[in-house]
Amino acid sequence: MVAAIEQAAQNEELRRRFGAEADAAERDAMKSGRALDATEVFDYFEARSRGASIRKPRLKSWRKSA
Repeated sequence: MVAAIEQAAQNEELRRRFGAEADAAERDAMKSGRALDATEVFDYFEARSRGASIRKPRLKSWRKSA
């Protein structure tokens, strides 16, 4: 029972930390106007999982010019 409570507490801390990191990443993207393209990120991870050498995706501006 104690182990289950400890595990639940650890899981909650991981969820809290994940949420905080996601909030910080969103604030950074909104402030900078730059982010990674999801398709490029998925392609990168897929290629890496096959052992292929591929260039890391780069940040791109997603805001329209005024």
